[in-house]
Amino acid sequence: VVLLSKICPRLNTSNVMDENLIEEEEAMPNLTTIEFNEVDEKECAVCLEEFKDTEKISKLDCDHSYHDDCIQEWFQKDRSCPLCRYQV
Repeated sequence: VVLLSKICPRLNTSNVMDENLIEEEEAMPNLTTIEFNEVDEKECAVCLEEFKDTEKISKLDCDHSYHDDCIQEWFQKDRSCPLCRYQV
């Protein structure tokens, strides 16, 4: 996208790329999928909604759990646990 903006300066790349996003080439952290009955927390700290039995829940190495979609989106901007700031 940066190269495209140099070739065509009028190209509006602001909606294509957020410079604060983590590079896609960087691998996403490994997350452990757990069952509803294994969750220590009652709610996801990202969206603040309670966990439900039918949802995919991911656990970080620091033992904090989140909705899988929520933590994946969180990792697009920040590679640390939203609760304890453990670097993943």
